[in-house]
Amino acid sequence: MLVKTIAQNFIWAPDVVVGDGAYLTQGENQLDFFIVAVSIVDWILNSIGNSSQLKSLKALRAFRALRPLKLIGRNEGLKIMIITLLHAIPAILNLMMVLALFMLIFSIIGINSFGGML
Repeated sequence: MLVKTIAQNFIWAPDVVVGDGAYLTQGENQLDFFIVAVSIVDWILNSIGNSSQLKSLKALRAFRALRPLKLIGRNEGLKIMIITLLHAIPAILNLMMVLALFMLIFSIIGINSFGGML
């Protein structure tokens, strides 16, 4: 990340159109910078021994799980699969409601049939 930052400049690239090509103008690079900055601050606080001061930083480290999302933009097949899964969510929710209804019906029947015998 450090080499990429130096090569692309940090916020503004003077030899190209304003901001075009600079490191922090791209969303995936902003995410990487945020994750690395939080990890470095957390590492420094742990080495000093003041890790109890900022426990919210540990929660922010969960953003590391978002790093593989960068691959979605580069791989067309993966992008199609993710879009298909997102479009399937309403149908899955409908199926879960029907399943919950059946479970409710059979639990009521079970309580009435075996009411305290087990």
